[in-house]
Amino acid sequence: MEKIAQLIYQDDVRVSFGRRVSATLIDMLIFSIIVFLTMISGTAILKSQEYYQTRSQIIEEKRIALYQIEEEAKVYEFVDNEDGRYLSPRPQSETFEDYLLQHILLAYSKNSNPFTNLGLTIENPKNLLPASYENDQIAYFYARYVPLYNNFQGRNNDIVDLGGLSGEAYFYKQLKAHSSDVSFWSFSEDTTDFPYLSSAFAADLYKYLKSDNSYQIGLSNYNRLGLVFQSIWKEEANLIVNSGRFQDEYKIYLSNYEDLAITVSIIVSLGFLLTWLLTILLPMLIFKNGETFGKKILNLRIVDVEGYPLSTSKKIGHIIFSFFLTIGWTAIPAYFAGGANSGLMFPFMKIGNISLSIFHLLAFSLLFFIVNAFLAIFSRAQTGVNMMLKTALIDYRYHVEVKDVVELDVDKNSEETNHQN
Repeated sequence: MEKIAQLIYQDDVRVSFGRRVSATLIDMLIFSIIVFLTMISGTAILKSQEYYQTRSQIIEEKRIALYQIEEEAKVYEFVDNEDGRYLSPRPQSETFEDYLLQHILLAYSKNSNPFTNLGLTIENPKNLLPASYENDQIAYFYARYVPLYNNFQGRNNDIVDLGGLSGEAYFYKQLKAHSSDVSFWSFSEDTTDFPYLSSAFAADLYKYLKSDNSYQIGLSNYNRLGLVFQSIWKEEANLIVNSGRFQDEYKIYLSNYEDLAITVSIIVSLGFLLTWLLTILLPMLIFKNGETFGKKILNLRIVDVEGYPLSTSKKIGHIIFSFFLTIGWTAIPAYFAGGANSGLMFPFMKIGNISLSIFHLLAFSLLFFIVNAFLAIFSRAQTGVNMMLKTALIDYRYHVEVKDVVELDVDKNSEETNHQN
């Protein structure tokens, strides 16, 4: 006796796009709520541990120490820092505005005639001082900070090799190297007094800034100074980050941050895995045709595309695909449970110059989910991943129940007799 499977689903109605989306949203909601709760619980337990608290304190102390170094070198400024936590870096655009006005004030003090000729009166609402080695954002680094820390803990030229020049003379060299045209600067090579803008250049610049934003000469001057400021600032930022003083603090910061980031990543991974097992895998194993909660609630069923019941191999295929599709769902609850700065962005693996983090895995999975949704929307059969597995999703509400298997008694002797006749 043989058992032959019938095509019991070949005439069933395929699921509408709306019901397919509704089933997915139900699964996502259930999954997101549970994974959020598991992550919140895991994070709360972690934060109560001395291991976490000690490393968090070290991370905060070193973060502040690093910003203090950058502020001391005038690479960055901070606002609203009365509590000493360095949480609000000042926008570079505001720093550059002060830089311009300080240089305009210095040029005006050298020669006010070009300003008078243009009918300009200098306004200084912040009571800024004229530019000098003490307050210029880019000159201070070479002229004052580097001489203090260039020989740090026995390391010579720890920040930059001045080549035997004074800090002021080296700044002269940098300013000339980064200026496409030095004709608008006034230098004193013998005394290395602070360089200043020609008054005519500064007057045109001020007119553009304060009274006529269509003044092309002033706009050109603004752009030229902007390029000088940015190029020197970027070089200084790179030098300070690579200096021994900065790196000593940063290595301690990074080591402790790495420990916590890996721990948070493990919690996120365990939270996802536990939730996936409970909300996706378990229903697919329990229900007859690999349905999830969403499909079961809406009475949808996955079947072979030709109409046969789902085979074991295809059930396994759907389980594997569901795993990769579901990973991306973790992104939103993970963000609200701990945020992007909780360790999700920390690379746990490097392949050449490419770093991989939990965030990247979530992003890849979201892309996979979006591609599947795109296929489901625009493919003729609206099947998505089912196209690869050769399965279909039917609306079981309209299914006419028949026996899945028909038993046929095959009498070989009778068959041979009939054949002969």
